[in-house]
Amino acid sequence: YVVWEGRQADGTWDIWAKEFGIADPSFAITATTEFDERKPAIYWPWVVYQSRPVSNTNAPWQVMAYNMRTGATEIVDATTQDQLDPAVHRQLVVWQDFRDVGYGEIYLKDLRTGEVRRITNDPGGQYHPVIFDHWIVWADNRNGQFDLYGYNLRRNAEVQLTDTPENETRPYINGKWVVYTEDSAGQLNINLRLLHLSNLASIQLTNVESEKEKPSLASGLPDNVPAVSPRTLLVKSVIGDDHGRGRRVAQDPGKDAPVSIALVL
Repeated sequence: YVVWEGRQADGTWDIWAKEFGIADPSFAITATTEFDERKPAIYWPWVVYQSRPVSNTNAPWQVMAYNMRTGATEIVDATTQDQLDPAVHRQLVVWQDFRDVGYGEIYLKDLRTGEVRRITNDPGGQYHPVIFDHWIVWADNRNGQFDLYGYNLRRNAEVQLTDTPENETRPYINGKWVVYTEDSAGQLNINLRLLHLSNLASIQLTNVESEKEKPSLASGLPDNVPAVSPRTLLVKSVIGDDHGRGRRVAQDPGKDAPVSIALVL
């Protein structure tokens, strides 16, 4: 399945889905005129997203979970403050939550057991959480600039993943690999770096003047197969010329045209 947010004719936002491999059309996960539903993430059978009443733009965004097996929708953990940027792996959902004093903390819920846990406790801001298996990773500005932090659910331990003068943001995790954006070349020249959670060693993936954002990482293997394998792939969007770094999967149509590239690790 693939999920996305779609703006409807009445101006509201709904969550839509499409099953691959069949001729059936896409279908609405939400079909409401009273709410905006945005920023979906999926891990079968769960679709998580944030929702807010259209009639009150001052109302808080709340994280919702839709079960594609049962058709049931539930509020993940109702509060009176914003809940943003949900991500899900298996039955575990994480998000940025503003119920506490500060600029947002990371929370976790087990959708099977109902257990809710506060993962971070720091007056700095914690943003854009992602989760895979027992690792949660997010961008954190407790040190002034943005660094990446992680939380190991098996050890119940927080780990600082990066410690540099530049900003590291927008992480995406698959297995023990984390891909993220960084601005060591300047805030207008965002590049990509790859980090391994076992030893925190990092690899510079790009170093060129071009716009890059929201990288994703996929192994092409089931969850029970180690993600560190020759089939691990990185896919990103690029504006401009990558000067031969990575392997193009589409011919470059021109300097200013967007292309996709994949890197085989």
